[in-house]
Amino acid sequence: MRWNLLAIWVAVALVAAPAVAAPLVADANADGKVNVLDLIAIRNSMGKDAAGAASAADVNGDGRVNVLDLISARNSLGAENLSDEFPAFVADLEDPCTESASLPQPVSLAADYFPLQVGNWWEYEVRRPGTPPWNRYRVEVTGKAYSYHYFTFYWITKYFPGIAPEKRLVCRTYGNTVFEWPRNAKCMNLWYKLGAAPGSTWRFALEGGEPCYSPLSATIKDRSQKVSVPAGDFANCIEIVYGHECSDAGPEAEWFAPGAGLVKRVETTIAGPVETVLTKACVDGEIIPGLRLLDGFGVLVKSDAPSFTNNLMPPGIILPTMTATLVVFNYGNEPVTFNFNTSQRFDFVITDNAHGVEWYRWSNGRAFMEVLGSETLLNDRLVYTVKIYLENPFWLGPGPGPLPDGLYTLEAILTSRDRPMSGKTTFEIRSVH
Repeated sequence: MRWNLLAIWVAVALVAAPAVAAPLVADANADGKVNVLDLIAIRNSMGKDAAGAASAADVNGDGRVNVLDLISARNSLGAENLSDEFPAFVADLEDPCTESASLPQPVSLAADYFPLQVGNWWEYEVRRPGTPPWNRYRVEVTGKAYSYHYFTFYWITKYFPGIAPEKRLVCRTYGNTVFEWPRNAKCMNLWYKLGAAPGSTWRFALEGGEPCYSPLSATIKDRSQKVSVPAGDFANCIEIVYGHECSDAGPEAEWFAPGAGLVKRVETTIAGPVETVLTKACVDGEIIPGLRLLDGFGVLVKSDAPSFTNNLMPPGIILPTMTATLVVFNYGNEPVTFNFNTSQRFDFVITDNAHGVEWYRWSNGRAFMEVLGSETLLNDRLVYTVKIYLENPFWLGPGPGPLPDGLYTLEAILTSRDRPMSGKTTFEIRSVH
């Protein structure tokens, strides 16, 4: 088979690799990374024309440095030049050749049909109908690689097993449109329009997929399919059907589940139809089908560990990072709608148990769009995850300082104006000297 995105105290997890000198949008100080130092540089350039030294602060390329550039840079926090495999002339990269990408809008993981968080993985098995599986493979998001205006690219491996390259640069817009950045190319390949209505068509293009796998005619046939695979039963799946000219090879259909991604693929081969089905996955730190065992209506709050360690041993201080997750779920028999006054959907707060002092709040320093919005849940969930650098905001010494040892409470909040919800969990800070 041949198938194969202004909080000082938040740290974004990255996969380390050698940096290169290719220009990085939102990297205002040209250090190869997008972090709080770039936000400060952009803020200091606000009100200036994008000329000379201020040109790097014009993140959105409109010729001015203003709050829009600051918001764009915030959306790219954590981006870093991590690979030598980018196109040679990044400034020449154009929008998709045949399609326009949708601009970012707030969205929950529950509406995400192509989850691209670093560390996500999916295990599949390949089989002919009615026969045992004859191949198994794992797809993995191995790193956040690059940000370009409204696009944040991730490395994903083995998504099309058997078709080179094995490792691909992929981005998903907040409208659930998925693009590939081919090597040595100026235009992005359009893979999926997962936010489109039934009957929508587009030209699917895949690097290395010629002739039977690219280009293809792709159509959304349905958005309400139920699909049963070894990983479980999935509702509200998108079915995409393909048209191609090869009679003995090529994709016929794919199914995508909200919050899970690709759950099934059917292809034509010279020996007959072949199915690829999802057997297990880890999406945003949750094992599928584990989260689907949730019942009723409520909130789940978790950190990735019960305790975190400050390494204070020479030669330097190493502070821990927490992965914090808020899950709001409704598996009852009636829909629930949450209304919001801004683009903010959630918040995370850390206080110490001994004195009730607030040490961290995710929303501090962040800008949110003044726009009304809503989220409706029925047999679904909202999942919000952040990386929190566990440092002391009151530290007066050089460099980042550690949180004092002791017990802390992590509170996660759904910031709905009419139906706020929250939950808490505790964790411990320990230090080694």
